[in-house]
Amino acid sequence: MNDLEGRSTRSLERQRSKATFSQGCTAVVKSGYLWKISHYPGRTSTRSRYFVLTKSSLDHFRNHNREKLKGSLPLAAIDAVEKLQEVNNSLKITGPFKHPLILQASGREECEEWIKAIENGIQQWCLDSDANSSLQKGDEIDNLQSSLNAAPKMKMLYPSLFCPVGDGVLISAANELHQEFPMIKYARVGRSIPHERVFKLDKDNLHIMWKKRGKGHSFSFANTLYLDRVIEVRCGQQTKNFVKFPYTEVEEQSFSLMFEKQQGEWSQLCSLDLICDSEKAYEKWTSAMREVIYSKDQRVNRHKFDGVDPVVLWLKRHWSVMSSRRSKGISLDQALSFAQQCCSLTKRKLMRNCIKDVLETQCGMAQHNENLLWNSFVMLFNSLNEQPKLHKIFSKYAKESPNLGMTPAEFAEFLHREQGETLSLAACAKLMSAHDKFHMIYKQRCAGDNPDSFRLSKSLLSYHGFLSYLRSEDNSSINPEEKIVHQDMDQPLSDYFINSSHNTYLTGRQLKGKSSLEAYVRALLQGCRCLELDCWDGPDEPVITHGLTLTSKIRFRDVVQVIKEYAFETTELPLILSLENHCCEQQQVIMADIFVCELGDMLATHNLCDELGINTLPSPNQLKRKILLKGKIKVKKKHKISTAITPILSGLTPRVKKTSRVLVSSQSEAMLARTPSSQSLGARVRSATTTTMTDDKSSTSEEQYPIVPLEDAMGKLIVYMRAVPYKRGEVSGDCCEMYSFNDGSAQDAITGHPRDILYLANKHIVRTYPKGSRVDSSNYNPQTMWNAGIQMVAINFQKPDYGMHLNQGKFRKNGGCGFILKPDSLRNRERSNYHPMMKESPKNGKSCYFTIEVLSGQYLHLDQDSSLPIRVDIETVGVPQDCGILCTEPTINKLNPQFENAKHLFKIIMPELCLVYFKVHLLNRNKSRLLFQNVISLDSLRPGLHYIRLRSPTGVEIPHTGLFVRIKLQEFEPSSCLVKGTSRERLLTF
Repeated sequence: MNDLEGRSTRSLERQRSKATFSQGCTAVVKSGYLWKISHYPGRTSTRSRYFVLTKSSLDHFRNHNREKLKGSLPLAAIDAVEKLQEVNNSLKITGPFKHPLILQASGREECEEWIKAIENGIQQWCLDSDANSSLQKGDEIDNLQSSLNAAPKMKMLYPSLFCPVGDGVLISAANELHQEFPMIKYARVGRSIPHERVFKLDKDNLHIMWKKRGKGHSFSFANTLYLDRVIEVRCGQQTKNFVKFPYTEVEEQSFSLMFEKQQGEWSQLCSLDLICDSEKAYEKWTSAMREVIYSKDQRVNRHKFDGVDPVVLWLKRHWSVMSSRRSKGISLDQALSFAQQCCSLTKRKLMRNCIKDVLETQCGMAQHNENLLWNSFVMLFNSLNEQPKLHKIFSKYAKESPNLGMTPAEFAEFLHREQGETLSLAACAKLMSAHDKFHMIYKQRCAGDNPDSFRLSKSLLSYHGFLSYLRSEDNSSINPEEKIVHQDMDQPLSDYFINSSHNTYLTGRQLKGKSSLEAYVRALLQGCRCLELDCWDGPDEPVITHGLTLTSKIRFRDVVQVIKEYAFETTELPLILSLENHCCEQQQVIMADIFVCELGDMLATHNLCDELGINTLPSPNQLKRKILLKGKIKVKKKHKISTAITPILSGLTPRVKKTSRVLVSSQSEAMLARTPSSQSLGARVRSATTTTMTDDKSSTSEEQYPIVPLEDAMGKLIVYMRAVPYKRGEVSGDCCEMYSFNDGSAQDAITGHPRDILYLANKHIVRTYPKGSRVDSSNYNPQTMWNAGIQMVAINFQKPDYGMHLNQGKFRKNGGCGFILKPDSLRNRERSNYHPMMKESPKNGKSCYFTIEVLSGQYLHLDQDSSLPIRVDIETVGVPQDCGILCTEPTINKLNPQFENAKHLFKIIMPELCLVYFKVHLLNRNKSRLLFQNVISLDSLRPGLHYIRLRSPTGVEIPHTGLFVRIKLQEFEPSSCLVKGTSRERLLTF
């Protein structure tokens, strides 16, 4: 409530005491003294305040003379008013704020009178607002208002309208962590021994911070971890750091927080490894972490800020760290340091004068030795981050009170004309209140010394509140349906694009990188549904490694156990294991035994195609929670592959076939035998550190290491995806046979015979993978393969380059489940003339004009950036005819760059396949470095004025960094397509 009430600084209070509130500005409905009860951690505060109920708000003052307004609550922001059951003369007011407002009257009758008056005031305000609306009324608005509380899509579209409100005080495990805890912390890179640190959880802003013990040390923003970046809470000592420095006697007091981080040019799963000083502290911390990461209660989990302006959240986290040593605000030097970080090119003396000017003119602080309070801190950043183009749009609609803000009717008009949305005035007022509650100081500044203007501004949307709305999820640039699985999951498996990885086990280069179990965990948690296992002969059991190179090895059994544990962590849709087998027949028997024993019922062993009598692959829904194996089997003449696995491991006599293909496995076994043997079969993680020393001159191409066909023991487990060689014109009629190509061969086939590849991928699963010459683990362009309908486009997940960015952006669709339904043009070949090299819109296609204008940017630099300029590129990636790029002029301003003439019209003939790639480059002569990026499917974008949140090169979202853009989508019929020239040559002003 403190933020919503808009408490003044001491200087502002002195100014306000000179002016008495005008009684004639608004009619008073009811007034009187009430006890205001505030709950703080460990204590409860009760104060007498004079409350005044008007037609539009509930205000309270220090006394009945109405001097020193202490807070104001717009009636539009109130969700419910009810009587407390525990206390007869108390009432509770709930709304889109952190804690309910508890008021206590002198008696039961007075309490009931206040409840009835407030309820009548809310009802009358809604009637007056609807009567004053200048928008056209109709069935559409009435139906929308009646379905607000029922439609799941509306809840995703406007998170702020559906903020969950708890009854009374919320019981949360995080409430137990309101103090500082000493814990043993392991270095993130494992280069130093564990050391003690003091940890504190900021449950209000969802981040952890730590410092050294002692009064001379304070928290810093460098030593923080955002909990919304944590993807797993791992109990016990199960990470590399714990293996290096084990403390087995306190293993039950140890846990790790797993998060994504870029290590040099590679993307890896990192951990914050901690040991609590007691079992009680361990229970508190793990319970709180599980609650934040896994709980479905939106009041406590990581989604509690879905409707909050990301910049406000970012500022609150900075504020939390900077104010940890001060009970009332931050110092001027701290504010200067933060402002210098935002505006790195400005000289320190000039910046100090700028801050003083801001504090004097906007915060009313004539004495600069006073502490800067939270609301003033927010306004300080917004003042530094001016957006002239957005202010011009704001002024276009704020006509009644341009200096104060938009009325609900004007905001509804903005939504209707700019965004193509229709909301009732009550819903608009609620959105306005949710986004304006952090900008009360700014409203006071706009109102000046006029109390009437200040009261009026409380029911309006200020300019800073307008910016908060634009940046929030309430104005998301992405269709809310894409956050959940909304596509038809009952089509054959060959009708879907499948998120696939290549060399999943690697964390770096394929010549001498490390193999890690964490790489499998990371891929699965990122939504990957096809993992690769390179199986080679080990001393006793098969191992996973990149054969005949310097890459380390991990045990095959450990990999299967990890896959079993994380296979369906993010989705229940099927998981595919692509086996690249180099094992002899003896170790293939062991592989089969491990699969059957470890995976059990998860393993798909019965062919539904035979059981149902169909010649198409089963659907993802039919294969839920099933693991499918893919591999090359040894086909024998007149031998029907059985679908039962019961007799597989009984009565088999292992034998080694003396062929050239098996010699590769034998040589591998001999070379592995010359290395130090793997460690004992203890913890799975400990076995991942053994390195295989081999000849570094060996080629790494998959084609140069002939894959050994799977014998009966393993072959009988390959049910749906039996890899067979491809010969043009000789396509198998068995839907369970699939084909694989390296990216070079696939590119040649698509260019030379596009219709053949389309036909092949229409009935069969097709997989592509990087060719062996890519020794740096670089990725090819996956869009070329998707254009041809290829389902499994395998990408090196550890390499965050162009190909990985496109893959991440594409598979964020459909709830990130890893399966995307192909466009109808690719699935129904009889009704479509589509092929990937066509230059006209396909028959029955949904072609469109895509127009985008880059208005401005925000915080487009890193802390260590120099004075080099930046450039924003927006690229469309799809079929060759749809590819184009828009480049802005380079600019030195990185805090709030304004872009001129940065608009472009793209003609898109296949929008279902098109991706929009947003990039921010740091320019250095003829070279450039990628700072931020984001990839969004074109058919997921919403038209209107939006804020594009950018991501790091590894794909981690950085919400406070982004671009303000205006998007326009207009469909056209293929027959009416008369626009000439390529998309690079067309420029249009809308």
